[in-house]
Amino acid sequence: MVSMVDKNGKLIPEQGGARSTSPAPVVIRKGLDIDIVK
Repeated sequence: MVSMVDKNGKLIPEQGGARSTSPAPVVIRKGLDIDIVK
């Protein structure tokens, strides 16, 4: 499972394909590895 989180590490609700939603995800978290997507 891949989870979207904000800059504080809090989970972001599903965006349902919407654009320009806030807060925007800055990190994709998968398992125990956290890599910032650039």
